[in-house]
Amino acid sequence: MASMVMRVLCAIVIVACMVVAAPYSDAITCGQVTSSFVACFGYLKQGGAVPPACCHGVVGLSNTAKTTLDR
Repeated sequence: MASMVMRVLCAIVIVACMVVAAPYSDAITCGQVTSSFVACFGYLKQGGAVPPACCHGVVGLSNTAKTTLDR
């Protein structure tokens, strides 16, 4: 009987962890943001024409940020 209770408690804990962790699994990392803007650093420091790679990085990051939490 005690074995069955432990199994049920373990199952409940595992499901609870999955439910709590699910919203954070797709969050955008600082590394993703940094790598998206690396091509923009020269433009931001010196001005001039915006490099196409900068535009692609910004658009890609915008497409990745689907939720309010991400943005």
